[in-house]
Order: sequence, then C-alpha cells, then structure tokens
Amino acid sequence: MKRIYITLFSLMLTLIAKAEVQSNEYLRKGWEILYTNPTLAIHYGEQILSKKDKTQDRELIAETYLLLAQSEKLLGDFDTSLKHIYEALDICPSGSRNTLGQLYLHASFTYSTIGDHVKAIDFNEKATALYKVLSDSLKLADCYNTRGLIHCNLHEFPEAEQFFQKSLALNRKFKNLKAVAANLNNLSLYEGILEEKLGYLNEAITINKNLLANWALGENYNNTGKQYYFAGNYTEALHWLKQAREVAEQIESKELICDNFEYLSWVYYEMKDYKRAYDCQSSLLLLRQEMQNTHKLRNIEQNMIQKKLEAEEHDNRIRAQAYEIQLWRRNSILLIALLLILLILTAYVMLWYKRRKNIELMESKYQLEQSERSIAELKLSQHKQELQIVREERDINRHELTTFAVFLNSRNELLDRIREMVKSGYRLPEGELPGYLKRINAFIGQCQNNDKTNSTLLTSIEEKNTEFINRLLHLHPELTAGERYLATLLRINLSTKDISLLTGRLPKTINMSRYRLRKTLNLDNETDLNEYLRKI
Repeated sequence: MKRIYITLFSLMLTLIAKAEVQSNEYLRKGWEILYTNPTLAIHYGEQILSKKDKTQDRELIAETYLLLAQSEKLLGDFDTSLKHIYEALDICPSGSRNTLGQLYLHASFTYSTIGDHVKAIDFNEKATALYKVLSDSLKLADCYNTRGLIHCNLHEFPEAEQFFQKSLALNRKFKNLKAVAANLNNLSLYEGILEEKLGYLNEAITINKNLLANWALGENYNNTGKQYYFAGNYTEALHWLKQAREVAEQIESKELICDNFEYLSWVYYEMKDYKRAYDCQSSLLLLRQEMQNTHKLRNIEQNMIQKKLEAEEHDNRIRAQAYEIQLWRRNSILLIALLLILLILTAYVMLWYKRRKNIELMESKYQLEQSERSIAELKLSQHKQELQIVREERDINRHELTTFAVFLNSRNELLDRIREMVKSGYRLPEGELPGYLKRINAFIGQCQNNDKTNSTLLTSIEEKNTEFINRLLHLHPELTAGERYLATLLRINLSTKDISLLTGRLPKTINMSRYRLRKTLNLDNETDLNEYLRKI
C-alpha cells in the first residue's frame, strides 16, 4: 500500500512538472509570434490561463496577461489590452521588478495611443525609474522609445526626436535589431527630410523582413506611404499604402487597417479624388464602430461562456459526489485496515519517541554534570588566583613597611646626631658659635642632598598605588595633587607623625590637610577616613 501511495504521488508530481513545462513553452511561442500572428499569440495565452491556478506561479500568470495585452493592442482592442494590464499588475509579485517594468511600459504606450497622455507619462516615468535601478539599458531604450511616441502624439516632434535617438543609440550598441527597427520606424512618424526618413524606413523594412515581423512590416509600409504623402509623391504613397493594406489584412490587424484608411484619405484628398477620400473616411468610421461593437459582443460571449462553465462545474460536483459515495462504500474495509495499520504504527512511533527522549534526557544529565564540574574547576582556579594576588599584595606591603621602618630608623639616628651637635654648641664661646652653627647647617644640607631614601620611598608608594589613584579620581575628580598624595599615604595606614617625618611637614599642617581632604570627599564625622580610602 505504501508503494502505491508513493507511485501516485510521483505521478502527480510528474503531471505538475509537465504542465509547468507546457505553460512555459506556450509563453515562449506566444512571444516569438507576437508581431507575426497576434491572434495565435492570444490563443497560447488563453491556453496557459485555462490550465493554471491563478493563486500559484503568479509571475508566469502576470507575464501571460502581458502577452495577451500586447496581442490585443496589436489587433486594435485597447480596452481589453488595458484590462489585461491591470489584471497583471494585481497579481504580479512585488519582487518581479522586470515584469512590473514591462507592464508599466505597455500601459504607458496604450494610454498614449488612446489619448490619455497624463497617465501615459506617469507610467513611463515609473518604468524608467525602475529600469535605472536595475541598470537595464535595453529596457531603458524601450522607455525612451515609448516617451518619444507620447511626445509624437502630442505633436511635440523635437522632443520626440531626442527620445527616439537616445533609444536608437542604446539599441544599436547592444545590437537589438527588433528594437532598432521600431526606433527607425518611429523616427518616420512625422514630417522631415524625405531622404533621411526613407533611409530609416528602408533599414527597418530590411530588419523586419529578416525577422518575419509582419505587424511591424505593415507599420513600416504605412509610414513609407505617409512620408511620400508629405513629399507630394502621391503615386508612390499609394503604392506603399497598398502593400501595408495587404499585410494588415493578412494578420487581421484592425489598428493597421485604420491607419491605412486614414493615410489613404489624405492622399486621395490631395489628388482631388474626393469620392475615394470620402470612402476611406467612411470605411475608417465603420471599422472603428465595428471594433467597439466587437468589444461589446466579446463581453456578452464571455458572460455566456462563464455561465456555461458554472453549469458544467455544477454537474461535475454532482458527479464527483456520487463517485465519492461509491468509492466510500467500496473501500470501507480498506479504510478499516488502514486505520488498524495506522494505530500500530502510532504505537510503534510513540515507543520509539519515548525511548529517544529517555536517551536525550540521559545525555542532557551527563552534559549538565560535566558543566557543573567545569564550573567548580573554574571557581577553584579563580580562588587560587585571588589567593595568590592577596599573598603578593601582602609581601609588597611587608616590603614597604620594612623599607619605611629602615627609613625612620636612619632619620631618627640623624636627628640624634644633630641634637648632640647642638648640645656641644652650648659649651662653645660666643665668638666661635656662628661658625659652629654654619658647620651644623652645612652638615644638614649635605645629608639632605645625599639621602635619596625619602625620594625613592615616595616614588615607590606612588607607583604601587596608581590604580587606587585612578579609582579615587573617578569618584572625586576635583582632588588636588597634594590631596591625592595624602590619601595614598593614609591608605597604607601611616600615622600623622609618620607622614610628618616622611614629608618634612609639621603634624599640625598634616592634620589641617586631613581635615580639608575629608571635606573634599564629603565625609561626615562618623566615617573613618583611612577605612573609607582602603575600601576604594
């Protein structure tokens, strides 16, 4: 049974893939024959829409609507063309920027043709901005070409000439022959130098003949007849317009036939053949009315087809329901068997899942134990490092205290010696006393110059308390250099007497400095200054 389901699923995927390939093939063929046989291009587009779900593959559906819109435009049905454009814009994904640009471009051209130039320019600017972002030079050339047509319809021929020439330069650069032919044809839509215009048209005719672009070829013939009309050569104008009429009737392009009737009426009027000119104008009017009537008839036909389709869908639903009832009766035993199999499989899966969860739980528990062990090892290592740091600080402090004790001892010995010298001076005669005092003063100065212990000790204290000074300045940046130095000495627990001996200042001065330091640190009377400094 499992093999049957796999086979059916594979068959379904194969059918979907084949339908996808067939739709892409229809779309490719439609674009290839667009300018040769627009009617057949419409057929290919309708085939795609009849087989595709419009909620899926939205980009392909949008491209199909674009193909239908361009085909209807070539056949002269601008209303239906715009309808397809808006259907495409509704369904096109926002990420398909190239398709969006083509839709904007086609809407611009169609609105220009029916005379709504404001909307035409708006859509053209949207397309131009999009293709500039995409850096697509060929599509920019199409934008310039369409903008030239808009100015041409507005009879702004110098502006149209500029846009056509910009488009032609880009298309020649990238050797886009079909677009080159379109540019050359559009450069001949208005009056100018006959030799130059005929040169454009001859090159366009050569390209379109090689590409089998019949619709474009019919447009070339019409414009050639128009240029000969501008030049006053009515015989040649009739010759070319006759060829254009044959091509237009061959591909059933009502737009080309309308243009042909209009140009023929101009020529016959100038030849003073007013009857034929009148006949051409009458035929032009009837054809335009027919196009409108055809459009209304098409709407009626679409409504009838829609009703027929709804009736067929209703019959299909009834048949499907009857088939489902028969299928249920026939396969009831099979369903029961399948349910039993599913129950057994469910029980097996639950047992397997429970076992797997137990294994995962054991693995998680093991990983948790390993993590806890790693954390304990890290904490032990951190504790050892902290203990080592405490020991090093203790040794450093012990060394500093020893050094300071030696310094105090040597200073006390020096003071005792000076005291003895002063006592000896008491017994000297008055005449010898000044000289003796001078020797004592010289001795004190020599001791001060030779004794480097004081400077070395102070420098050592300052260097070993750099981090403390930085933390202190972060909390109290307004401290002076003297206050920072006093705070350092107090932090290592020196008394007022020790600081006096170390700095050579009076104990009273030291006490005043302590008072000013407490005030700067904003400490109350109950807070111990030395304890506060040691906690920083």
